[in-house]
Amino acid sequence: YCYIAINIYPTTIQQDFNISMAARKNNKYLCSAVVSWILVLAAFATPSALSQNLRQQQRRRRQLQSYVDPKTVETKQQQDAADDEFKYGVTGYDSYQKIKTAFPLDNTSQEQQLLSNLRYVTFGTSHTWGAGLVDREHQAYSYVLSPKVSNLAIRAQKYEYPSSCFETTIKENVYDVAIVESTQLMGKEDLLLLQKLRQRFPDLIIIYLRHWSAVSLAWKWNNSSSTLPKETLLSQWAPKYAPGLHHNNEDQSLLFLEKMKEFQQQHDSEGQWQIQGGFNDNRFVQEFPKLQDKFGSNTYLVDLFAGTNNYIELMERYATFTQNDYYHPSVVGHANYAKAIQHVVLRALKLNNYPADNPRVEPFETHDSCVNWFNPEMNLNSDDDLFTTKGFVKECFSENKCSYELVGEKEQKEQLAASLTVTNPATVAQNLAISFMATNPNHPSISYPRTEVWTSHNTNNVKIAEPASVTQYGTRNVHVTESLSLGQIPPGPVTIYFRPLTTNMNTQTNKPFRLVSYMITGDA
Repeated sequence: YCYIAINIYPTTIQQDFNISMAARKNNKYLCSAVVSWILVLAAFATPSALSQNLRQQQRRRRQLQSYVDPKTVETKQQQDAADDEFKYGVTGYDSYQKIKTAFPLDNTSQEQQLLSNLRYVTFGTSHTWGAGLVDREHQAYSYVLSPKVSNLAIRAQKYEYPSSCFETTIKENVYDVAIVESTQLMGKEDLLLLQKLRQRFPDLIIIYLRHWSAVSLAWKWNNSSSTLPKETLLSQWAPKYAPGLHHNNEDQSLLFLEKMKEFQQQHDSEGQWQIQGGFNDNRFVQEFPKLQDKFGSNTYLVDLFAGTNNYIELMERYATFTQNDYYHPSVVGHANYAKAIQHVVLRALKLNNYPADNPRVEPFETHDSCVNWFNPEMNLNSDDDLFTTKGFVKECFSENKCSYELVGEKEQKEQLAASLTVTNPATVAQNLAISFMATNPNHPSISYPRTEVWTSHNTNNVKIAEPASVTQYGTRNVHVTESLSLGQIPPGPVTIYFRPLTTNMNTQTNKPFRLVSYMITGDA
């Protein structure tokens, strides 16, 4: 072994070894001494060899780098800049154009394959639901993203239900990407929904999607008089000043825009085009960094419309994004929303190392028991055994879009009254709320009665449901839902009583009080 070991070293060492072998006759421990000598030499030689190899590798790396195409270096620098620029997602028209270049949708890329396999859930109103589309289950942006999407949008409702009834809505499903639609500033319910999404799915890619509708565009008169309105909505302006033209028709949109420009030139000193209410269209971008700080770097904004208050310019870019009602997204609008979302998701996948194979899922922080007749697909189980009613009749606006109408039972006071009995399944007190159909004040075709509401748990705490109190949509006529909190209820069954304050429901416009959901939750 000593001889073999020696032979792998240089000749000079072998010469030393031969000298040592000559003295072998007088030293029986020579072999051990030689091995020790070799080990000592190896201790010095090995680091030297490793150091030499390392220097060679570094030299070769520098040589290879000297041959890198300068365009590649430039592209990498552009990519680094893009990463920072799209930290918040898409923040306007220019941002949308740039992200398409920075994070292209390549059907052959690994990221694109992952995009198609992600599990999406979408929240919103009739915009996200796909109202007005011929084939919403293929044309709405939710389904463009993935045919397996969970589209949890609720028509004519905001976020009270999914934020309060989060467990009922989400069930045991697991998601990779959540899109939360908004047409207005972030409210209490929006933030509660985002908070619960982030708590349940810590790794979730959350995208806050802002919709813009031409219905909010109006001509604002500087000096209104008794003969001139304060503002004229675009939908009111068009039949008079652009008759026969459709803003969203590709062949007619340019002519429609020319009419808007002509009107602006003729009346430039008298007013200007603006968003109803005078909102600053950069408000989402300005406030979003606070939201990302609160919910993490994997929270993004998609706002195609920020960056300008020139509303003629907005119409030039986005006129085809809305339908003939100036409100709901068209097929073109849905397709563009889906693409913008995909670009942002691709950015998140590339930079945040999203664990698609095993995202974290935490237990629900609060529990709830809710029933929604307006969108029954949101319910956790069949609702037949969860409640009982008296004095209500179930009526449906369309398939699977229903409410309970208060037709009443005669009491000794000869007043219409009705009741709904529900059960708090928890072992502790929880909060109870209801949702009902409502309109803006002075709606021309619908009038619901103001209604007293109280519970068997607290008969002295009488609340008033105000079905004509919706004012956040400006002067538009709307038919949506409103919620009313009824306070805490103990475990077990509780009865909710309803009594309309007006009973004249025989005219063409008056309708019975319509109940669309109840919510028993751990949230205040």
